[in-house]
Amino acid sequence: MGNVQNEVLTEQHLAVFGAILQCFARYELTLERAIAGLLQTEASSIATLMRQLDFTAKRLALLDLLRERSIPGDRWERIYAHLAVPASQVGLRNQIAHSTWRASPQPKSIQPDWILRWAPGIEPTDPGSRPEDGGYTFEMLSEVAANLAMNHERFLAYLTEAGFISVAA
Repeated sequence: MGNVQNEVLTEQHLAVFGAILQCFARYELTLERAIAGLLQTEASSIATLMRQLDFTAKRLALLDLLRERSIPGDRWERIYAHLAVPASQVGLRNQIAHSTWRASPQPKSIQPDWILRWAPGIEPTDPGSRPEDGGYTFEMLSEVAANLAMNHERFLAYLTEAGFISVAA
């Protein structure tokens, strides 16, 4: 292994990467539970049906199902707002899962390795995947992880309060 990644990624970076990925896993499970609640079926059945879908597809499935079930607009908007937090970080999640990392030109920052080797005329398929600022500090990554975790707790509490997820599930 070329050890470029090992030179810049500390144990703390790897831990915060893991925390971010774990938050997305929690969101996906919560989305499956909410869909199961709306359809009044077992969460395991929904998990089986949705096992090939990523966060974005599960998010859209829940939002579409809420509309199809004629859930009041204010509830739809609250759920949409809760899901805007992780949706804004999907690009970073994908970079963590699919890229090697190296030092950024910015001090104390890292960035996906491919950003520095960008071929002229080639654009990413994910428009948000090419950060203009060039990198992420450890503090920025930690803040993302904390925001995702805190928002997930609020999202889960709202779904439970609204009756979309049972406490026993």
